[in-house]
Amino acid sequence: MSEQTNDSILVRWTKDHPGFLLALSGILLSSLGLYHQFLLLDEFDLNLSDYADIDDFLIGAINLFYARRFAELQQLTLLIGATLAYTVAVIVYLIVRRVMNVRAANSSNQVRRFLSTVWTNVVVPLFLINVILSFFIVSELAAAQANAVREESVCRVEVVLRNPADRIGSLQGSKVYLIDGLNSAYFLYEVLTNRLGSRISENVHVVPVANVISIRVIGQSRSCSISS
Repeated sequence: MSEQTNDSILVRWTKDHPGFLLALSGILLSSLGLYHQFLLLDEFDLNLSDYADIDDFLIGAINLFYARRFAELQQLTLLIGATLAYTVAVIVYLIVRRVMNVRAANSSNQVRRFLSTVWTNVVVPLFLINVILSFFIVSELAAAQANAVREESVCRVEVVLRNPADRIGSLQGSKVYLIDGLNSAYFLYEVLTNRLGSRISENVHVVPVANVISIRVIGQSRSCSISS
């Protein structure tokens, strides 16, 4: 049986189009960002599909970058290591394959079989491991970010609205925190406390972007950032 028939159709196709996995990595990164936002909003009983549009998918990776501060160092190190290993493997394969095409007459079948083995047993598995690991870490990241909001360990914000009838953060003892922001709306977490500092109530607000004049961070720290 020939070498090609031993490979699956997908492996053979990616072997002939190695740049496809690199392009797929970009799509994966945006998908991870949107997946993170889906899980984060789901923690507060909000449905991402009710508010997201195509632009939110395109900038999903940027929002994921802002959320990285909630990840554990070990998680980031593991993810970065897997990504670098996969990227280096693809680049090395492309370079060697290019050299082989230039010197096709001198390329032995043994070298070709070696490259095929590297692609099938190293590059593709590294890509799949990277995908699985990424989704797992993003799940942990969303849960950690949601807990940080509930525990008030993120920066407070002050929201100025065009329609002040919503009265977000206007009551005495009210503290407002930003959960997330999409092109269509901001998601705010409001905690109302009494004079002793004990919580009275907690509310989640969905505010259309058109109704927001400004969002100002109260206080400064490494965990403070507003993305819009």
